[in-house]
Amino acid sequence: RIVIPKIRVDAPLNVPQTHATKDILASLEQGVGIYPESARFGQEGRAILLGHSSRASWYRGGYATIFALINKLEIGDVFYIIGNGKTHIYEVTTSATLTPSATNIMLAGVSDGSEVDLITCYPIGSASKRKVIRSRLLMTQTN
Repeated sequence: RIVIPKIRVDAPLNVPQTHATKDILASLEQGVGIYPESARFGQEGRAILLGHSSRASWYRGGYATIFALINKLEIGDVFYIIGNGKTHIYEVTTSATLTPSATNIMLAGVSDGSEVDLITCYPIGSASKRKVIRSRLLMTQTN
């Protein structure tokens, strides 16, 4: 699960079966999608989490606006990744609004330790840009 107290997000995490757009979109109907081949939480590398910010006409899931408020997250805010008997606590380090191609360039960069990027389309109701919230691991607790 991902829990972001500041914006009242509590949602399951899902891994698409393939890199195919249809599979990635299907994972978003069940919660927040983990981009295939992302780093594991709590380990070196970058995990990429995708969520919708608005309901498209074709959308059939219950999480159409799960990331609608991520633009409210500020440097220093924390969120939690909970699973497998552990809670990983991440702190927001940067926030950016980028074109899709600039987002891809940013994601291709080298990670600095254990990171999680939260990504959604922006502004709400548009797919012209992406809101990217980058965070770093503060600590991992055993549940």
